[in-house]
Amino acid sequence: MNEAPPSRRAGVRARRPHDSRQDAGATKALLIGVFTMPMVQITMLAGRTADQKRKIAKRITDTLVEEAGARREAIVVAFHEVSKESYASGGELMVDKPPK
Repeated sequence: MNEAPPSRRAGVRARRPHDSRQDAGATKALLIGVFTMPMVQITMLAGRTADQKRKIAKRITDTLVEEAGARREAIVVAFHEVSKESYASGGELMVDKPPK
């Protein structure tokens, strides 16, 4: 009995020859899109209000637009808040430091 070629069997797709140049181009385009935007990451102790973070993000964005010529819509500001139990300065956890 003659069996159908793999590309014609139910549930089997024909595979196209692999072109690494095409993959490299797609990867380059993806990397350019990801890494050309300014991304600012701020790590700080938890406790700031949304209004405070809004003002910080606006001032950082304004500065990058004015001083670096960045496009406003491409700028990302990410806030990473950490607890006093997860943040150390000078080898000492913030939770262990006396209040100033």
